[in-house]
Amino acid sequence: MIRGVYNPDTGKVDMVDENKTRTAFNNFKDVISKGSSIMLEDFNVDEREAALAMSDLISLVLKAPMLLPPLRYTVDVVPENERYKRDVPKNANNFETLANYVLQRHIKGKVSPDKVTEVVKGDWGAKGNSNKNPFLRFISLFQDKIYSVYEALITVPADSRPGNNIGSLSAHLSISSMAEWTIFPDSQDLPFLRLATVLHDIGKLTDFGRHWESSTDFFDGLIDEIQKNTDVNPKLRSGLVDVLRKAEERARKHHLVNIEGDLISSGEGRIERSDLEQLYSSIQDCSPFRETLHKKASEAEDYINELEKKDKFLKNKYEECSKQVYKKLQERQRSNRQDDINPSQNVIADLNMFNFPGVQSFIKFFSDLRDMSAASTLVDMSVTTIPFVVIDSMYDKTYLPLDSLLVSSGGHSFIVTRRDSSNVNESRIEEELRKVTLLHDLDVSLTVSSTP
Repeated sequence: MIRGVYNPDTGKVDMVDENKTRTAFNNFKDVISKGSSIMLEDFNVDEREAALAMSDLISLVLKAPMLLPPLRYTVDVVPENERYKRDVPKNANNFETLANYVLQRHIKGKVSPDKVTEVVKGDWGAKGNSNKNPFLRFISLFQDKIYSVYEALITVPADSRPGNNIGSLSAHLSISSMAEWTIFPDSQDLPFLRLATVLHDIGKLTDFGRHWESSTDFFDGLIDEIQKNTDVNPKLRSGLVDVLRKAEERARKHHLVNIEGDLISSGEGRIERSDLEQLYSSIQDCSPFRETLHKKASEAEDYINELEKKDKFLKNKYEECSKQVYKKLQERQRSNRQDDINPSQNVIADLNMFNFPGVQSFIKFFSDLRDMSAASTLVDMSVTTIPFVVIDSMYDKTYLPLDSLLVSSGGHSFIVTRRDSSNVNESRIEEELRKVTLLHDLDVSLTVSSTP
């Protein structure tokens, strides 16, 4: 099957390596099943909490570059089955701090803004062994598999058709899950819907045309691995299996009646079939793919596979078609650009940008490399972990999903917030951030900008 994600920056398609995606498919099951025994080992099973925690664990993998440092962790040479049981240091950087908080809040609860500094120091909720750091133990064992899964997910398109192959499967799953959270604030079923949504199209890793059958294999295989994992205590093991079965059932229903979050994620950046057909008709290299618009996904996949046997240049045509469709769409958008866009009255979420003012001057103020590195870590903490924890504390009846963190880079971040009875808005966020001791001690005032 010819498929890949079109990269507008390079003008090329990052083609799918089907061997790597099959390996990643199995690695992902291993990461989730065994990662649960590490990250959730202290979990007192509650089905809804377990579903939310597992959704966050999966999101850690989908957002690996934001949550793992650029240099991989050095792993002690110890037996693999013993490695995750060893003591490790407290939180060393922003990546570990946020990941630990996101998972451990389901066990230890949230924190108020004035306690955020304790989270940063790694002292929050400590009990027993103060050096216990489940995230470090988790990635010390699975970092290579996490990277392999992420690298596969970003090269698999959510939709393989040229022109619609801009968005990756990783982004599609994450945005779909986040959208479910914004749409259904009062649903008792939301924890299971989120877990179902973040995995509903995982079968596209190995088979686009028959991806639900492949997704079913993923769910069934994951459940089987958890049942066999003796490192998970029996109560947690039973709870996770029940949660996954409920999520699988909801994901199955999605392929009969669409999940709303998937419809939003799919609609964003995708082109209507009639528009695609018009574009394909005007681009010579797109002509082989026009027929796929009138076929089911499985039939389209079979059609392309047969066509590939007859046309040795089909891969080149796929890339050129993707490039030309994107170019024509950009030209159309520029000509139809509207400077004044009035948001709908039915706004349910806001996009918030957090900016660290004078970030380069702050880092360069320090003279040696060690201090500059520490300053860079503080910047990451200030614009990512601290706003995330503060916003999370403002919601009374829900957790801020990790999927809501869209970007974290270069002294700024973007986080989506939901409009509900908690009344989370720009002014309140700024007010709560001023209560954070760490920011006060650094004499830092983050700038916050929000848009519907």
